Amino acid sequence: MRIAWLVLIAGCWGSSQPITHSDLSTPSAIVITETGFGPIDGKTVATLIGLRTMLPQYRVVPVNDPALEYHIFDGKEQLAFVVLNDDATVYNIHATSNKVRVSDRPWRAGEAFQGAKELTRCTCWGNNPTCFKKGDHIAVNFNRSCMETEDPREIRVLDGLVVQRLIWSPTAFGVEQAQPDNESGEEDDVEGGAP
Repeated sequence: MRIAWLVLIAGCWGSSQPITHSDLSTPSAIVITETGFGPIDGKTVATLIGLRTMLPQYRVVPVNDPALEYHIFDGKEQLAFVVLNDDATVYNIHATSNKVRVSDRPWRAGEAFQGAKELTRCTCWGNNPTCFKKGDHIAVNFNRSCMETEDPREIRVLDGLVVQRLIWSPTAFGVEQAQPDNESGEEDDVEGGAP
């Protein structure tokens, strides 16, 4: 019996390895897909109670910055924040932690970026570039000087830079959509997924 315990302990001790990011793909990890940010999708009405129900393993906190947003925490670490439309639907969600992963890309906040060849456009969001493939619902943002470009050679400089955050939008990035002009009733073209 004593030998069995020693074998068990030695087996556990010898097999312990540092946790890698692939180990974060447990069912409790938040995964971004083209259609959603974890359980949140384009039809979600983002209320505090609703988000807390959808994300029971995380802490959801309302923050006025200056409009109402919801910040998602795992313990003390902020994972993401939800930006709302006036009707409480999701405008976009910004992942700020490497605990949030993208289902079909190796992109994570706080890690070196690879995949510039998949991007078709970079636009300025404040002082930083947000880059995406036209028509996708997932964009990547970098803490570097802004660049507005559709030139693949210029976009290639992003490979190897650290990702500041990932952004999921229920509206596709770079796709023009007609929206009514408030004053005249005429339609203006706006790009989807904009900040």
